[in-house]
Amino acid sequence: MASYVQDASDEIDAVLGFMYETPIVQSSDGSALSRPVSLMLKRINRYLASGRYIMAVASSGEDTETHAYANRLIREATDALKQISSGKIDLDAKKVPLSGDAAQGPAIRNAEAHSNVDAFYANFTGADGMMFGPRTFSPAPYEVERGWNR
Repeated sequence: MASYVQDASDEIDAVLGFMYETPIVQSSDGSALSRPVSLMLKRINRYLASGRYIMAVASSGEDTETHAYANRLIREATDALKQISSGKIDLDAKKVPLSGDAAQGPAIRNAEAHSNVDAFYANFTGADGMMFGPRTFSPAPYEVERGWNR
């Protein structure tokens, strides 16, 4: 069960980490997290972990559909996370500082000095840029020895 609780915590951090500093332990003024916010996050975690655990345990008995109670727990937890991430519910927690009005998300950056795609095409295409165009073919020496180049 501990792995389900940790996975639920990671999922909560992944969703709320764009708005709030995670783990969420401080209110917006730096004091201890208020009891209602703490209880809400615990409930979301408990619902996610319990729902995923019940689904995992009951999956062998559910042939045509998911476990109804587990599905309801997960749906309620994800609905609460959606409301928090959309701003409908504002947690009194320390927010991530925004850099301008740009939306925050994962930054994907290629740290290489040159493109690997360009290197591929440079290595496997001819001077005309055609990958499968006409080529001159030199058989390998063992092919010539065995007469395979005919």
